[in-house]
Amino acid sequence: MSITRTPMIDDDGSGTTGTIINNAWKQELYNQIDAQSAGVAAPTVVVTADTGTLNDWRPAGLDGQSRLIYWYGNAATTLTGIGGGGVDGQTVTIKNRGSNGAVLSCAYFHSGSAAVNRLLPLAASAPTPVAVEGWATFTWIAAAQAWVMTGHEQGAWITPAFNAADYVASSGGPWVVEAGDVFHAKYRLQGRTLTWSLLVFSTALAANGGLTRRLFGGFTVPGLTYAIGSLIWEDGSGAAAAGSGYCQHTAPDTIVFYKANSAAVFVAGAVRLNASGICEVG
Repeated sequence: MSITRTPMIDDDGSGTTGTIINNAWKQELYNQIDAQSAGVAAPTVVVTADTGTLNDWRPAGLDGQSRLIYWYGNAATTLTGIGGGGVDGQTVTIKNRGSNGAVLSCAYFHSGSAAVNRLLPLAASAPTPVAVEGWATFTWIAAAQAWVMTGHEQGAWITPAFNAADYVASSGGPWVVEAGDVFHAKYRLQGRTLTWSLLVFSTALAANGGLTRRLFGGFTVPGLTYAIGSLIWEDGSGAAAAGSGYCQHTAPDTIVFYKANSAAVFVAGAVRLNASGICEVG
């Protein structure tokens, strides 16, 4: 929307035009405001249900202006870029309005889209998820020549599909975990902060040793960090051994669980873990 104003002129001494001060600086400011408002319009809602791998994505209504996109996709979808390049300062917010739990994943500078259409989420090591009622905001920045993430809220917690390979023994072992042994395993990402929660029980550890799990979401951590959270455990030594321990994140992508310290291994037999943690991902 452009704002029309009558150009100001300098005072000519008559007291009937301009003001008693020079108005040139005000006129320049107004011109800049008009140029900005003409280049990027106020957000308008665009509705779409596109799914699959979305390269250079440009749904109908996304026409070079700032837009709010309501995404109603019903299947897991990966977004690699927003089509049409962009105008400096143009903003696109994508809101997941689906009802079946489908997640939209925003890939970091993915080659599937042209460079000027690619995304720069805050987390680079894995796609940033937008779950039900979550949202992601991207602003096209001329200096970056890409869509830079300027806001993110994942929304609902995500429960990944069970994968036995995610559970291993860091020493001794193996640690046998089956799908029915996992009571819950969930995570959520906000920006670069990953929060996870895990409850596993009635599993078998073949020999005394340590326990690990792959970090959720496919993300990695840049180095050794101790989890901000808790760990309650029980192992083959029986219920009397139940107590609190700790866990740590080890590069590139592992959560390591400890009974008390790195030398205190879990005793072979049934193992139960109730753990949660927070870390910053790469």
